[in-house]
Amino acid sequence: MDEPRFTMKEVAQATRGNVNTIFSWFQRGHFQLNSGDRRAETGCGHGISLRTALEVAIAVELYKQCQLHPAIGVKVARKFTWSADKDRRPGELFEGSDFTVLAVYPEIEDAKVIRVNNKTPLTDAFIGPMGSRQEAATLIWLNFIDKKMRVALLQRGKGSAEG
Repeated sequence: MDEPRFTMKEVAQATRGNVNTIFSWFQRGHFQLNSGDRRAETGCGHGISLRTALEVAIAVELYKQCQLHPAIGVKVARKFTWSADKDRRPGELFEGSDFTVLAVYPEIEDAKVIRVNNKTPLTDAFIGPMGSRQEAATLIWLNFIDKKMRVALLQRGKGSAEG
């Protein structure tokens, strides 16, 4: 999860977003390298970890779907990539057939990860991270983003894209 295996270009292409736009977001500081990434050295670009690649992919999706600023997108993506609970490690999906969903609350620039199955009440998505009720939530299906990124990065010949 934290090994610098991918180039910035590979990550940008895997998101299916505009590569030049994603590069500019990095240059503007909207996305930042994490502890597992490798800063660029002479003749060698940044090395990007799967954790950072997932953050970028979630932020790109939030920008495409609801025009959420990329810096806020990364901030809320970290609720998935850096936070855990008793059933899920940071950056990992819930096991089994349950969905892993990021409920994003743009007004308060926060989010929470929800385990979704046929027994999950929809109202769970409208209870914010600190138990506050929220009027609106954007739901992002992380299983899809996780699979899309792992498959795309693996196809680029970088070996295993496992955590």
